[in-house]
Amino acid sequence: MISPRPTHHLPRAIFRLRAPVVALAFLCSSCALWDAASGPSDDTGDAADISDFDIGRADVAADADVEPADVLDGEDGATLGGPFDDCLRDASGFALNLAGLKPQYQPRVAFDGTAIWAVYTQQRSPAGDTEFDIIATRITCEDGELKRASYPLNQDVLTADFPSPSIDIAGTTVHVVWSNADDVVMNQGQVAYRRLHIDGSSLMDAETFVDFRLEGAALTHFGYPEIVALPGEEAIITAVAGFNTIVLQQVEGDGEIVEDAVEVNTDASALRTRPSIAAGATGPVWLAWLEPKALGSSQYRVGYASFERSNFEPTGQPATVDTLSIRRGGPRFARGIFNEEHVFFVEQSNTYRTRLYNATRHGTSTEFGAEDTTNSNPSVTSMGARGAVAWFSREDASSLGRQVNIQSFHDSQNRIDMGAHKTIATVDGPAVPQLPGRPEIVWVGGDTYFVAVQDGPTASSTEVRGYLVQLD
Repeated sequence: MISPRPTHHLPRAIFRLRAPVVALAFLCSSCALWDAASGPSDDTGDAADISDFDIGRADVAADADVEPADVLDGEDGATLGGPFDDCLRDASGFALNLAGLKPQYQPRVAFDGTAIWAVYTQQRSPAGDTEFDIIATRITCEDGELKRASYPLNQDVLTADFPSPSIDIAGTTVHVVWSNADDVVMNQGQVAYRRLHIDGSSLMDAETFVDFRLEGAALTHFGYPEIVALPGEEAIITAVAGFNTIVLQQVEGDGEIVEDAVEVNTDASALRTRPSIAAGATGPVWLAWLEPKALGSSQYRVGYASFERSNFEPTGQPATVDTLSIRRGGPRFARGIFNEEHVFFVEQSNTYRTRLYNATRHGTSTEFGAEDTTNSNPSVTSMGARGAVAWFSREDASSLGRQVNIQSFHDSQNRIDMGAHKTIATVDGPAVPQLPGRPEIVWVGGDTYFVAVQDGPTASSTEVRGYLVQLD
């Protein structure tokens, strides 16, 4: 068992499932890449790279006696109540780790059907401002009260500012990856992997470093790892090797590789970076990334493609979205694929707007965010044809304060309709490399979503806060 760090509330060893419980038949949970992605080009005060977030899919606890039909009402994903409905009273948000040191940043989130999981980077000691830990916090709602327990995941001390943690859940297993790269530009690091049980107990004594193998050669220098969980004890990890090579590697058990890694791009001159990954219980694996619009160009576009699950062979030619994306940003998939016709990702479409896409229908997309504000740093979660997006907005582009927004959507008949919108908080975003990240979002049952965001007026004071939001 990983010893939890002191928190305001410590949960029981195993949490009971509440009725109606929202445990979902395996569907990839939230996760997917932190992207050490930073703000858009209008963020002139934001330093080079900023953390990204994850998004999520809800998964089923293996012992949950619930059928998908009990949770999802038809193909469009209309839902029953969820396990956090009794904890919606406080709209001001809450700190994820009350006893944790600051700064805290780079959050990613997932949902296991009963508990919310968040992983993030946290300073290790008061005197060690260059030493960091990867922390996982488990959140449940019991008798109308939020319970939290936090667990340190890394034994090796991290000296990297950009570990890029990523989390996903399938069944009863929580999968987490991060990078120990000290040089985020060169991606000079390894990808660490650790898994836990959804009750908080450890399934590994310590993290292990993924032994990526490509055509018989071991690859060691990586950045921007992302993970998506599969049924059983397997997961797929994607990462960027060196400057421009995106690889896919399947792992099982304690991080043992399953077959050799696969190189997504074979053209050495074609730089690709900031990958995001998604998969369902069956069907193809989806990947999106950033690439230059032309060789040597400082402007980027989004590329995306699907791959056979068995061998990672592409199912067709990659598609591209010719937008004004910049390298500091990046696309973000909704990890959980409930229906193979509804595979969503978001990206920064230009300086002021954000856009939501259905990857299965090239050209089906919609912008979101008010036209008279600067909108940036989007993330997305989905359950079938329905879901929600989260993003930052600012009326004054020079302001460091950012409003956190959430809006529902529904995909039908070759179009995506945006629904209810709420502005849930205003957060500070100091001009430092680790901030402001993205408002990370995951569906937690019914019409309820969880959003994690880092907030604080200075780099040394920022903490990760959570918000439970209900959209009609």
